[in-house]
Amino acid sequence: MKYICIHGHFYQPPRENPWLEEVETQTSAYPYHDWNDKINSECYAPNAFARFIDGDFVSNYEFMSFDFGPTLLNWLERHSPEVYEKILSADGKSQKRFSGHGSAIAHPYFHVILPLANDLDKRTIVAWGVRDFERRFGRKPEGMWLPEMAVDLKTLEILADFGINFTILSPHQAKRVKYAGKGWQETGGRINPRIPYVCRLPSGREMFILFRDDVISNDVAFGGLAKNGQELAKRLENSVSDSEIVLVAVDGETFGHHTPCGSRELSKCIEVLSGKDNVQLTIPAEYLEHNPPRAEVEIRENTSWSCFHGVERWRRNCGCNTGMHPNWSQEWREPLRKAMEWLNRHLIEIYECFSSEYLKDSWAARDDYIEILADRSPENIEKFFSKHARRRLTQEEKIKVTLLLEMERQAMQMFTSCGWFFDDISDISSIQILSQASRAMQLARQVTGIYLEGSFLEILKEARSNISQFGNGSMIYRNVVLPLKTDLKRVAANFALSFLQSEYPNSFKFYVYRIENKLHNDVQKDGHRLVAGRMKISSEATLEQEELDFVALRSNTMLAWISKAGSWNLDGILELFLENGAGAVISYFRRSGEREHTISELFDEERREMFTRLLDSELLMELRKSLMRLKFVEQGFLSGVRLLWLLALLSELRGAVEKLDFEKARSTLLELRQAGFEPCIEQVSLMRQKLRELIASSDVEKLEKMIDLLDMVRPGVDEWLVRTFAIRKLHTGSSGKETEILRRILGGGIC
Repeated sequence: MKYICIHGHFYQPPRENPWLEEVETQTSAYPYHDWNDKINSECYAPNAFARFIDGDFVSNYEFMSFDFGPTLLNWLERHSPEVYEKILSADGKSQKRFSGHGSAIAHPYFHVILPLANDLDKRTIVAWGVRDFERRFGRKPEGMWLPEMAVDLKTLEILADFGINFTILSPHQAKRVKYAGKGWQETGGRINPRIPYVCRLPSGREMFILFRDDVISNDVAFGGLAKNGQELAKRLENSVSDSEIVLVAVDGETFGHHTPCGSRELSKCIEVLSGKDNVQLTIPAEYLEHNPPRAEVEIRENTSWSCFHGVERWRRNCGCNTGMHPNWSQEWREPLRKAMEWLNRHLIEIYECFSSEYLKDSWAARDDYIEILADRSPENIEKFFSKHARRRLTQEEKIKVTLLLEMERQAMQMFTSCGWFFDDISDISSIQILSQASRAMQLARQVTGIYLEGSFLEILKEARSNISQFGNGSMIYRNVVLPLKTDLKRVAANFALSFLQSEYPNSFKFYVYRIENKLHNDVQKDGHRLVAGRMKISSEATLEQEELDFVALRSNTMLAWISKAGSWNLDGILELFLENGAGAVISYFRRSGEREHTISELFDEERREMFTRLLDSELLMELRKSLMRLKFVEQGFLSGVRLLWLLALLSELRGAVEKLDFEKARSTLLELRQAGFEPCIEQVSLMRQKLRELIASSDVEKLEKMIDLLDMVRPGVDEWLVRTFAIRKLHTGSSGKETEILRRILGGGIC
């Protein structure tokens, strides 16, 4: 019997704003909201609903070995629950196929280069990964994927501490090998990847290691082999002899995101191999149970699968890069690593010093903090403090400890490998880890008053960007990261300004915060509007809470003022507005020195929502009529008029989509194109929302028209969702014209 294992490493770097804990709009992922959304639609979802067999969809995950980064699973759980549940259930179903072993293996909680992490962080990151896996999959993990396959003996020892039996590496990561009955020999970077190995650790324990076939894996990932499932099956079958295993390990995104329609071709490959009498699809745990290693291996420490120089890509200019900017330098990597390590050392000192007064064992508490991240209910938080607190803590003391634990979470996450992987420090992944560092420093200062940013930025000055406008890491931090910085008052200001445009319930969740709108007054004068009231705002992440008074004003602009509850005479401010108008209110606050919040402080999603509200205004509809004669204005001429024209078109498109007026929406889209514009993400999001509503109502005629409309934006948007619906509908009952439409839908997709 020939054994074949396909492993997919599914991962995306965390993209959440560290202050809001949500991913904001990423225009580079257009027409999707963000990159997670895009890759889910192209890869994770199609692999979850790969084939329709016996009245249900079967996922590719059931037939392969896979790992998912825990932070990606967090996102899927919140934003794509149907795909998330398919991933979890695939592991359960696979246990019947693979001798009681599940397809899923664990992944450290953060995608950190573990050989470069200090021992405390290594342990917590692995502990969180194991605990997260157990909570989701309902069993203990047998194996663990190492980020970038970066390995050293200390990491393997920690894996063994948590009951991990095996991992997957590349052949060049083997230093010496000892086959049965023979002595040790140097590998020279080459090892037989068709058999399993045991690595004996300094502690006397063992770690089983399977080595991937680098050649076939690279052909799948980069050589186009993933484009043809039958060819892939043939290549795998012909590459292995009886009783041997061939293991292909690649980024899971290969199957659908990097390779369009890759999920379909992977499904074909699985189908072909499953029909072979001489082939058995397997996973590492099952194969190792029936084929215990007889050969020993010593690993080459501080090596990885994506750096020829070991793990240097994540700490200096080793020469490894994406290849997209051959003349660029990566000298910025070393000072970025230096800045992060300097900061982490100080944060560890702060954590140890300030948490020890409240916690029995600061590091055991940090290891258990994953339980709070999974469930922030008051009962679970109380359970945590009952276990770890030295004594009964006051609410203020609990907040202080939680701030410190959140500081440590950000401190570990700021070492996410992607921050060093790409070509410039201005890359979105580098900005992400700088944002996490900023949040960690903010939390440290809240608890201790210690200011760390100055020294941190001095080190970052040495991290020079290849793009002159960005300057260096310090400038990027000041210009890109600092504007993201948020506190309770800024959250309150966002609510107050948004209140001028939208209605909110008395109590609601706002990102990771909860707002209770306790009382407010809403008055208008001379076309201006003033809203004043009191709110209670609390953070689910840090337990902080505060009562604040707010005043928001819409005149020729929008302004808000926030202060501690009871600081102002709100009735007096309302009276001032009604008697003397908006200008008097603005003058009053400016004389008193109160901080003025403007729409520039709105979070990205709130700015976009305000823009959408503007598109809905009657004024724009009137403008559209009056601008008809200017529709052929040349590009670049009367730019203000062109902007108004664009806004009017977007407004018209939104209205047409809302009413499902497909003829009007189509003509407006064409007009946008002729003017050199694309619909905004908000309009595309509305189309996608309507697509789901039409699927839910099974209105196939309108659904086909909505698909055509979306195809005008980008072909294949949410194709997995459409195909899943159409296939299920055809198999569960359709007739006549409906069947004809469904077949057209299935025949018209990209895949």
